[in-house]
Amino acid sequence: MKHKEILVACWVCQKPHAKRKCPAANSYICSLCCGNKRKREINCPDDCDYLVQAQNGWIQKLQISPHQIDYWQSHFDIIHNIGLAALQVKRTRFSDLKGIEIKEALENLIKTYETEERGIIYEYKSSNYRIQSIFDNIQKIINQHRNIAFSNLQSSIKTVPERKLRKVKLDEVIAVLKFVLGLVKQCINKDTGNTAYFDFINHFTNNTLIEATD
Repeated sequence: MKHKEILVACWVCQKPHAKRKCPAANSYICSLCCGNKRKREINCPDDCDYLVQAQNGWIQKLQISPHQIDYWQSHFDIIHNIGLAALQVKRTRFSDLKGIEIKEALENLIKTYETEERGIIYEYKSSNYRIQSIFDNIQKIINQHRNIAFSNLQSSIKTVPERKLRKVKLDEVIAVLKFVLGLVKQCINKDTGNTAYFDFINHFTNNTLIEATD
């Protein structure tokens, strides 16, 4: 005699057949809601098995190297905030934003900061307002990192694992922007679609900026 299957409703959409235990809500979620709303509308803990599986899938798909992962972890705060700054433009202004547009914005930012490194203040702006919107939003975040009081700089090493904002110098800003640009190019070169970079960082970025703490 067959046992009747007990149908569990998804805590998000309330439809039956929710088979995944969602640690964010301590309830069950269907695979569709889990995949579509993960890290976007659901504050997933970093150790969630489904989140880790999705992240590992992207790492393998884009052939992210162990060195890149190590660099990401050691500069987590600023890389996280740059990614979220780009996502905010896509989510709130241009839903059809493409990887090539963030690529151009990052290239302009790198040229701007490399010029500053030579002692010249000049911004490489774009006539494309979509690209310039990405530039402006990322630059705003970078300025926050650069303008933190010296007292926060003193504890910068131990604040990274705790995921708090820390002060960064100009050379690190340039290096991190080049790292992010490299990830964007990997997404483009892998021909994974025009939104591949945004889809990728959606799995690694939550909806909250890492901010300075006293």
